[in-house]
Amino acid sequence: MMTEFRKKNVALMVALSMSFGGCATVPRSQMSAAEIQLEEQSSWFSRSDVQGAFFGAALGGGICALAGGNTATCIASAAGGGVLGYSAGAYMNSLRANYHSQEAQLAKVLSDIQTENKRIAIYLSTERQVIKEKVVRLNSIKQGLQKKSLSVSQAKNELDGLRETQERLAKKASDLAKKQSEWEKNYAMLNVRDQQIESEILTMKQQIQTIQVDNESFKRQINDINISTVG
Repeated sequence: MMTEFRKKNVALMVALSMSFGGCATVPRSQMSAAEIQLEEQSSWFSRSDVQGAFFGAALGGGICALAGGNTATCIASAAGGGVLGYSAGAYMNSLRANYHSQEAQLAKVLSDIQTENKRIAIYLSTERQVIKEKVVRLNSIKQGLQKKSLSVSQAKNELDGLRETQERLAKKASDLAKKQSEWEKNYAMLNVRDQQIESEILTMKQQIQTIQVDNESFKRQINDINISTVG
């Protein structure tokens, strides 16, 4: 019976990891070097979410099995654990299980936030390079329309591609904002005040706000081109 549960629990956790990890991307052949780099950096944030869901599923199912629950109940518990892990619960449970003193927990949280901030800083730098490249293309579209060297249909196709890029960047900015919110929840759950952690959370918030502002600026520049006015 326990073997059967383990098999089903493993299958469930794999399904959870696939459901959280899947996302559509533009073919690499159509990406610039900066876009490929940005995609690879983005995948780290997605993987960290998947790991949280995976850990939560294992935790939920494991607790149920230890408590003597039946297979159906344990599978449901694992699914619930996956949702918990995707938010803040799995991280905090892992923290408390592995770092028994409050000082050790704080040190681990600080280290994790600093690591994440470094990754976000690199992502921001690469994202700005991608936007810079796309704005160059945007200006080329403007000139092509003005000089009549680019047809309206060609311009529309180009702009649709730029909008797709902008929407993907906006989605990632939204995901990062949610991640920053989760860090605030994690920190609040520690029921302490630590200036270093608060400073790192503020830095993360400022970086993500910069990403969002850059993206909105890029969106406005795309929308400034009104093809309907082109003769």
